[in-house]
Amino acid sequence: MKAAVGQVREEYAFSQRRACRLLTAAVSSYRYQTKRSDEGLRLRLVKLAPGEAAVRLSALAYIAATQRRRGLSSLNLRTGRRSCALP
Repeated sequence: MKAAVGQVREEYAFSQRRACRLLTAAVSSYRYQTKRSDEGLRLRLVKLAPGEAAVRLSALAYIAATQRRRGLSSLNLRTGRRSCALP
């Protein structure tokens, strides 16, 4: 969304408000800047991804499998199997 607003602003010399209105986007969403850093999570994902295996499995399924191997919760993700015990 930010890229689209930026492109409209650049190509047509529109103001932020006008470009956001044209694309039916809130100006506050365009101006929003996150205060948190996902650097730790990004580094952990890079460390967990062993090359081609990450390509074969989706990232979330891979993380869930890794967490299960470590004995942690399975993150309750749909990975093709039921993560809860049946009665």
